[in-house]
Amino acid sequence: MGIKFGINALCYPDTPDIVKLAEEKRFDLATIVEGQLLWRDVYSCLTICAIKTSRILLGPGMTNPVTRHPSVTAGAIATLNELSKGRAVLGIGRGNNALVTIGLSKASSETLIEHVEAVKAYLLQKTGVAYHGGESTVPLWGKSKVPILVAAQGPRMLEVAGQIADGVVILGPPEPSMLRWAVDRIKAGARKEKGSAPEIHLYTHCYVSSDIEKAREMCKGPVSAAYNIFAAESTLKTEQLPVELSSRLQRVRNEMSYDFQKHLRVGAAHSRALTDEDIDLWSIIGPPDGVIDKFSRLKELGISNFLLSVPWDTHELRQFLDTFSDSVISYFR
Repeated sequence: MGIKFGINALCYPDTPDIVKLAEEKRFDLATIVEGQLLWRDVYSCLTICAIKTSRILLGPGMTNPVTRHPSVTAGAIATLNELSKGRAVLGIGRGNNALVTIGLSKASSETLIEHVEAVKAYLLQKTGVAYHGGESTVPLWGKSKVPILVAAQGPRMLEVAGQIADGVVILGPPEPSMLRWAVDRIKAGARKEKGSAPEIHLYTHCYVSSDIEKAREMCKGPVSAAYNIFAAESTLKTEQLPVELSSRLQRVRNEMSYDFQKHLRVGAAHSRALTDEDIDLWSIIGPPDGVIDKFSRLKELGISNFLLSVPWDTHELRQFLDTFSDSVISYFR
């Protein structure tokens, strides 16, 4: 099996054109970040993406179990699946910016399980779907088969994702020891519920350039967001994590004051808390040969799906898609 690459883009008026370009550049998946106060509406954007494209898979990256009832999520993703002729995927997690920016906490793993199971039931046109005290009396307007990708980072969520998801998006550094740790927990969860492990994706940060300082600067914003996801997790104990990550996480918890107004942005003040080593741990950067080598080594671990964070302006993003396709995708196809 070859390697598949996707992009996780922010939602701006020109995002559908970016997704169309990603399809032309042979990317396999485009997810759109959900953040109702920071960016445009994710499903409106995905609808236009579906109209403008014909091959690339499309979905939110990631929605959450709080701001939408599962019947609303099911109806939205089923509509996208119909418009795109079967190309929809549903990315979902416990919530990040969409909840923090309205003063809410991330959903519990139990809430996520309940929400995902309800969405599955609606997509199968079941009636009597119970959720938070209510129960559906009519089925969804049509049956729809949509893969569900669950984002996970801590040990509990990795196991939960292994139980309920068609695919798990690991939110973690692209380092072999840490990924083995994460994959072991996904497989443990899968064994409890269904036996076979779900498809594994890695959400990561990448920039192809011989100018390492520029590459680090371009990845600094999204990498700081990745550290913040871990640092803000009150139930996650550093001793539960691989030692390579736990010491860095403890320092970031003490030194970084994250500003969601600058979420994922290049040049955000909070990203100054990161060292070059912090960025290198959590990103795949460098000249084409070095980037290709790292993806090749990750493939040897059994990871062949990569979702790349691309939170840049239009000019920079188009340049990245061109460079990545010409060098990295061309090597693996």
